[in-house]
Amino acid sequence: MFHVEPWYEVVMERLHRLPRFRHYWSLVACEPTLASAARALIPIRLAQPDTTALTFRLSSEHFIRDARFRLVYYFPADPATMQQCSAWAAQAI
Repeated sequence: MFHVEPWYEVVMERLHRLPRFRHYWSLVACEPTLASAARALIPIRLAQPDTTALTFRLSSEHFIRDARFRLVYYFPADPATMQQCSAWAAQAI
């Protein structure tokens, strides 16, 4: 997915210098693509000591063609979680 990104070639070239990485990269490249859900049907709840629990739905996507590497996104699943995430974003600016 990231073959066109400027950093990709540099990172992959460094990783391919590692014999163990090269070995496992070639093994995974021969395996069939694994199917996985685009997002969790059941939300997860994370407890915080100073507020109510926050509720998220997860989504994942491939980072590189090796199935062991994925990006996982937490999407707010209720209004209280959305408000808390909004407050954190406002503090970060």
